Amino acid sequence: MQRYLIALYIFFSLALPQYIYSDTSKNAEIFGSLPDIYEVRISPNGRYIAVQQKTEETVIVKILDLDSSQLVNVHDFGKKGRISDFFWATDNRIVFSVTRQDSRSTAEFNIGQLVAADLDGKNTKLIAGYGSAPDHLQGVRNRARSNPERPASIVHRLPDDDDHILVSYNKRRPKYTDVYKLNIFSGKLTMVAKDPVIDGQTSLGWAVDQQGLVRGYVAVKGLYTYLYHRNDADSDFELLRKFKFQEASFGPAAYSYDPRYVYMRGQAVAADGTVIDDSDTDALWLYDAYEDKFVEKVYENDRYDVGGIAISSKTEEPAYIAYYGDKPEKVWIDEDLEQVYATIEASFPNDQVSIGGWTEDEDKAIITTWSDTNPGEMYYYDRNKGTIAFIAKSRPWINKDEMSPMLPISFTARDGLVVNGYLTVPKNSDGKNLPLIVNPHGCLLYTSEAADEGLGVDLGGRRIIKK
Repeated sequence: MQRYLIALYIFFSLALPQYIYSDTSKNAEIFGSLPDIYEVRISPNGRYIAVQQKTEETVIVKILDLDSSQLVNVHDFGKKGRISDFFWATDNRIVFSVTRQDSRSTAEFNIGQLVAADLDGKNTKLIAGYGSAPDHLQGVRNRARSNPERPASIVHRLPDDDDHILVSYNKRRPKYTDVYKLNIFSGKLTMVAKDPVIDGQTSLGWAVDQQGLVRGYVAVKGLYTYLYHRNDADSDFELLRKFKFQEASFGPAAYSYDPRYVYMRGQAVAADGTVIDDSDTDALWLYDAYEDKFVEKVYENDRYDVGGIAISSKTEEPAYIAYYGDKPEKVWIDEDLEQVYATIEASFPNDQVSIGGWTEDEDKAIITTWSDTNPGEMYYYDRNKGTIAFIAKSRPWINKDEMSPMLPISFTARDGLVVNGYLTVPKNSDGKNLPLIVNPHGCLLYTSEAADEGLGVDLGGRRIIKK
């Protein structure tokens, strides 16, 4: 392992300058450049890691064997597309999301292409998105699979099914987004949930339980958001709640491994519209889907919205609740995992620690450390051995010791509202007599007609025009 780590460090390290210049154009290049290393992900069995890395021409993924310290393969699609994301579907097969260069600008755009390949590069196949239909079916009969404006997106990875994943896909019509089971070897699609398209509502997204069953979806029309749900695959979706914009609402944060229970985030609203708990912040609730009732409030913070809840795939129990205060925070439920995190965090006292993904046995993981001065570093963690080993830096040309810290601040406005923010001043400065940068920005509300045109919408019912 030591030999592998030394080789990996040399493999990814670059001798780049680490200076901050008075020339702002140079600083723009330093801070505006894309990272060298995007992601490092470990295979479910813990034998391999996949490293997403930028080259001069594109973005590639390298596969490394931890046992033999050997490079297994480099996934590079060349002119066929740039790898924007990927995940381990099985120990031997990887699914990639691929973007294309916009011919009218330098931007990349998502055309919904999903490519699956064995880790050694064999059996590579375009399984969804633009160009995935056979040549004789391109065009009218298979318009969704040959139209770049109808992208496929991953909904669920189905970890207990080695042959399929779930994707959302507007194969029928541009406006209708259904859910399909997608074969990661053949590209065959099988519909498992159909967008009901009720009363002109526009679907915003799907809710899938831990077993991979599509249980609900959220739709919008005008100033109202609609939450639909069902308890089994044979039932139709039924309206669970109707929420008016800016009034009390809730939505699924995660499903328990017991399909009866759902963790809901927001304010509890009864079936008759009665607001059970009209809190100023989004709380986390345990909800009984079979009885349509809230069982208990799991957690609430009086200042910050709950972000979600993490559930261990090994124990099938909640691990922690997350929210974002001055920095990311965790409220621990799993005491064993809390101790693991505490041990890791003790090694990085000045950084935030994120575990990007465990192996199936939760004995190995890839750790990412980051902070207001650290753009990101990746480490390999072996829980059984209690070891942490450096892999790579995302932006090795940035010297974190030269970066200025970002300080949380707050002030009370004239109307009594406490406004939170962050302040960064130049390093070694007293913070006085500095130039002020004003960055005006904002958003506009719009109606469902604009939503129908595919503009930005979030699941909280706030409709925003992207600028």
